[in-house]
Amino acid sequence: ATDGAPTPMGQNDGVFRVPVAGPERGQVKAFLSVPKGAECCGPLVYDNDRSLFFAPQHPGEITGSTFDAPASTWPHTNDFPRPSVCVAYRQR
Repeated sequence: ATDGAPTPMGQNDGVFRVPVAGPERGQVKAFLSVPKGAECCGPLVYDNDRSLFFAPQHPGEITGSTFDAPASTWPHTNDFPRPSVCVAYRQR
């Protein structure tokens, strides 16, 4: 997981994977992205690698954003941004 936008790859912070074997070995691939300005905190793999919990922290915190003019309202469509805990999972 990255901590500090933008990433060297020019993307928002997020969780990235790097295969350790096979033809794509060593190639960084994005798994998920958090909102602009957020950090991707506390990744936790759970349930036999079927679930990944992560916390987008301070979404929209970028230069020039203010409470009255936020850069993001994630995870809502109004008011102001909020940190959250999320889960990405693989269905059985």
